[in-house]
Amino acid sequence: MVAASELHFKGIPASAGVAHGPAFVLSHEEVAVPSYQIGSEQINGEVARFEHAILETRRQLLALRGELAKRLGESEAVIFDAHLLVLEDRALIEETIAKMRETKRNIEQVFYAVAERTIEAFSRVEDAFIRERVSDIKDVSRRLIHNLLGRNLPLSCRIEQPAILVARDLTPSEAALLEPAKVLGVVTELGGRTGHASIIARALGVPAVVGAQGILSQAQTGMPILINGALGDALLSPTPETLKSHGQGAGQREELHARWRASAHQAATTLDKQTIGIFANIEAVEEAKAAIDNGAEGVGLFRTEYMFLRCGRFPEEEEQFEAYRKLVGIFGDRPVTIRTLDLGGDKKLGKYFDKNEKNPFMGCRAIRFCLENRELFKTQLRALLRAGLFGNLRIMFPMISGAGELTEAVGILEEAKRELEGRGMAFKKDIPVCSMIEVPSAALTLDLIAEHCSFVSIGTNDLIQYLLACDRVNDRIAYLYEPSHPAVVRCLKQIVADAHGHKIDLSLCGEVAGDGLYLPMLLGLGLRNLSLNYRGIPEIKHLARGLDTRDCKKLVDDFLKHPKQDLLEVLRPKYAHVAQG
Repeated sequence: MVAASELHFKGIPASAGVAHGPAFVLSHEEVAVPSYQIGSEQINGEVARFEHAILETRRQLLALRGELAKRLGESEAVIFDAHLLVLEDRALIEETIAKMRETKRNIEQVFYAVAERTIEAFSRVEDAFIRERVSDIKDVSRRLIHNLLGRNLPLSCRIEQPAILVARDLTPSEAALLEPAKVLGVVTELGGRTGHASIIARALGVPAVVGAQGILSQAQTGMPILINGALGDALLSPTPETLKSHGQGAGQREELHARWRASAHQAATTLDKQTIGIFANIEAVEEAKAAIDNGAEGVGLFRTEYMFLRCGRFPEEEEQFEAYRKLVGIFGDRPVTIRTLDLGGDKKLGKYFDKNEKNPFMGCRAIRFCLENRELFKTQLRALLRAGLFGNLRIMFPMISGAGELTEAVGILEEAKRELEGRGMAFKKDIPVCSMIEVPSAALTLDLIAEHCSFVSIGTNDLIQYLLACDRVNDRIAYLYEPSHPAVVRCLKQIVADAHGHKIDLSLCGEVAGDGLYLPMLLGLGLRNLSLNYRGIPEIKHLARGLDTRDCKKLVDDFLKHPKQDLLEVLRPKYAHVAQG
């Protein structure tokens, strides 16, 4: 038998790490939806069957959501909230039942036809937020049809032996069920760095490459495959020389992770004796202990909106106070930065949001929503002020576009203080206030913003997408979302310079902070405080100890002098060397 020749596919680096093993090709076989005529006497039975399938689908989605929240946290589990909204869409349900009564066709066939028309209509809409619902509708409708047919949904759990999953794309349901013990790595033809598969793979520590177009035409289950998630490489039938060059040894990934975890509580001190502050991004009080166990030196971002989304309402002041008090108490003297409510965009709650808002990611969200709903805002601020007595609490305002919004928010904070004084309630009077820098206008007016806060924190997730006019959840343009784009690097450099010039503390809490590939760039720009998903803290600390910030600065300076070069081509081998060192 002639050995297959090595085939190289270039994709987008999604989750760092090297994996080697047999491929498992995940095929999305379309289920054959039966079509037959029904009698008038069967209509009520079909409706009952439809309602039962909806309830079963809802039960399954809630179970998936709960499992994902338990394993990875609320920020990942929230992807299923959109699925539940699709399932509760009365227009979709009522149209299906009406069409079934009109055509007297079986409910599976009618629902399939209605869902396909909806998917086609949404795919043609220019608004990226609306188009993004297409994947949700596809995932939910596929699950619902399987339940109507009484069949189990075939998912990646079919993998019996450890393998590298190869797929066109992964639905949220499939991504949520990835098991690190069985899934050595993930390769997809579609997707971007901020897609469901990428986010969950990073949270699980599973190497992943996305956007590797054409690989499905060559890959077969059982075929040996090597992936390098830091470089974006996927190689079918790799040669012994290739395996050696990628440093792939049996169990290397687990050995690396074990080494990182063993030193998680050591300081992230670079080779030139610069100590990097490493903090945690969390969204539930229950994650606090795990963050500390992973080496967090405090909390750089506590996303309060997930507490609201989890209970499906706006919690009262006392309920919020108890949660914040417990959180800061766990961290003691270590700083805990709590971000005020960041609802809007894809995170909506209650009657306050316009479902027909044309561009919700740049609409009434975050601080804009809070300034418009002052009483809700003050309820949260009073709870935070009271909790400040029990630890090192700091308040951070999101989506600030300029000094005007920040001063208005600070003014409402002062109102909350006066209201507490009027009640005779104790609170922390001098809590530090932070502005997030995630809007280009804030980056350009940092000198004005710095006059009204104690520190600033860069939110790269939004800042990059606004700078590059690139919807970070749109697979069609995922390749444009690039943290090392010259515009992003220049903007970050200016923010660092302005913060240092105004002697104001600075941190970075975007997803880039947890991606070791970009750590040399961040250190070279002068950033010394990073906040990231707590699961990634051991790796980032390990990487920092293998870097010299002077070398990193030279790397960035050289790039800024010659921005036509590809900074990633410099960062990838540097990451691979330090990660395995």
